[in-house]
Amino acid sequence: TFTLDKKLSPIRYEGDIDATYENIPVRLSNITIMAFQVHAEGEILTRIDPTSVSMEQSIAMGINGLWTEDGEYVECVGAAMLGVSEGGQADCEMHGNPLHVVDPATVTAVSIGGNRVELGELERLSE
Repeated sequence: TFTLDKKLSPIRYEGDIDATYENIPVRLSNITIMAFQVHAEGEILTRIDPTSVSMEQSIAMGINGLWTEDGEYVECVGAAMLGVSEGGQADCEMHGNPLHVVDPATVTAVSIGGNRVELGELERLSE
């Protein structure tokens, strides 16, 4: 057994991140880093039927890993979920679970769909 010396509070980042994942253009609006999970949300920038996205595409669009301030790369197991809102806008949520506990305050970048996203380029918000 072990005891945490401090609470690992989640950290949320906001900003507009335009990227293409699996040939699907996406604008991410926020990323939340937690001790056991990374979560990102955004909108799809083209018309798409979310049911046409394969399981392989969903996994490839997920959060694959993260980097900490000491340069360590931590792999994540993740996937993306795509859906359509009532207004017809296609939205996406991307998740990733690090292979070990991370301190959200030490995370400097995340790998989403194989693309490195620098958190320092986004607005950091308190949780």
